Amino acid sequence: EGGVRIVDLTNTPRTLIVSDKERNLLNLLRQIPYGEVVIVMHDGQPDRIERGIEKKKL
Repeated sequence: EGGVRIVDLTNTPRTLIVSDKERNLLNLLRQIPYGEVVIVMHDGQPDRIERGIEKKKL
């Protein structure tokens, strides 16, 4: 309750349908190799990536 539900879609025959905006967001997220990302939501939809902080192992 109040948490995040994680569903593994790796081994299921289901198709996940995403909008162009969501596809763009996923592509932007894949370009960040490491770090922290904040996704700003608006009316239950992803609006923008507010910041990406790259971290590297020393």
